[in-house]
Amino acid sequence: MFNLIKYDWIRKWIYALSGLVVIIFINIGIYFKGYSPSEQIGSLVGLNMLLFFISSVVLFVLHVRKMNKLLFSEEGQFTFLTPLNGYEILGANLIGALLDIIMLLVMFLTIFFVNTFFNDMNIVNEAVSYIHVTGVDVYELIMTILVMVFSGYSMLLVTIFLSMILVKTLFYNIKAKKILSFVVFIFVSKFNSMIAGMLNNTNIRPESIGNEVLIMSMIKVFMLLLFWYGISGYLLEKKVSA
Repeated sequence: MFNLIKYDWIRKWIYALSGLVVIIFINIGIYFKGYSPSEQIGSLVGLNMLLFFISSVVLFVLHVRKMNKLLFSEEGQFTFLTPLNGYEILGANLIGALLDIIMLLVMFLTIFFVNTFFNDMNIVNEAVSYIHVTGVDVYELIMTILVMVFSGYSMLLVTIFLSMILVKTLFYNIKAKKILSFVVFIFVSKFNSMIAGMLNNTNIRPESIGNEVLIMSMIKVFMLLLFWYGISGYLLEKKVSA
């Protein structure tokens, strides 16, 4: 399974490196604009938030495209000739996608710390202090957001993958597979939301961060994620790779 992840990275590392170089040069360009210290920090923060959003969207499209090629192209079908079973193939795609997100976060966090080193830290400290005044712990908030982002993104990918796999196995003779996959995704998402609502009837608020409410909510999301993963892996193993 990890060899499949490694092979995928060997194919795309040059594109990732090219994107990193472009983002670095865009950040460097801000320093030559002649902004005041506060304007410079504001520009860097706003710019990198935009770049992070664009990069996340690009990664999402690539992750969905990869599964689409795996199921509906001749190139992807070679994967099923490997000794890997359906669960391992699906797991390799999910782990690879999460590793992409982790590396993206590490990259932008590194750029953030480098930018703060070359700028006035007092402005950053004042912003953090202002958030503390509202009663929210910044570091716990960041950790909570990260956990919810990873669990939510994993759920989204599993739902999309399941929709594609259902189309591949149940409606394999229909030509408009992409459109049908989207329709199935809507129905699966609705069903997914219904189950999530039954499992989790608590609202997470900033003041409840770090307590048992968040922990139990994440456990329920993880259980639901395993449920969808099990169904998707079974269909890949028994219906697609057979």
